[in-house]
Amino acid sequence: MIQAIDISERLKVITTLIPDDTHVLADIGSDHAYLPCYAYQMGKVNNAIAGEVGYGPLRSAEQTIKTWELQSVIETRQGDGLAVLEYAEADVVVIAGMGGALIRDILAAGHQILSPTTTLLLQPNNCEPEVRGWLNDEGWAIHSERLIQENGHYYEIICADRSRQPGSLSRKELLFGPILLHNPSDPAFRAKWSHEWDKRKKILSSLSKATMAASVQEKKRRFQREQSYIEEVLSWEKT
Repeated sequence: MIQAIDISERLKVITTLIPDDTHVLADIGSDHAYLPCYAYQMGKVNNAIAGEVGYGPLRSAEQTIKTWELQSVIETRQGDGLAVLEYAEADVVVIAGMGGALIRDILAAGHQILSPTTTLLLQPNNCEPEVRGWLNDEGWAIHSERLIQENGHYYEIICADRSRQPGSLSRKELLFGPILLHNPSDPAFRAKWSHEWDKRKKILSSLSKATMAASVQEKKRRFQREQSYIEEVLSWEKT
């Protein structure tokens, strides 16, 4: 028996959020196809599609699948974003390990591929509020979130579908996450947002020396508002 593939903690956590009754998983931007291989080996999916836009990453995915002898259950496809899929072909769509703005654009460009029963598992490397904003605007309900720290980075994993009644997310929920916001004592949550407060402090210090253009002033107000949210949620004040 071939030993299970060794993957990052980030990908393992994503795998735990895949519903147990998943027939087809689509991993968009699959890179080495580690996630679909692991998900199959863990019995989470019956079949998978590894999508990649670039020739090099696609060949890497094919090699991983061949190494673990999973060619009969995991298919590779080359294409841009969700264009590698047919309508409702995948029960679960994973888009992980890329910028939040890019994930938002991929969803917007290929939204017609997603059916009312599709589950989205999204892990942006940044700009998480933009991803949540798209989900909120398009009627997707966020029903699970995870925040992990690995190798000095913080990763937020967002799970959404249309089987639940979507709500209207507040600015605070867009920033922190509607689920993560309910556990502000979590060590990873506190560590991330303490760090984010410091980042905003440095940005605001830099902006104070900038011009008085309207765009700059709006940016200052946004960061000041976010600082205030962080202080409120973490229940402390910083100087």
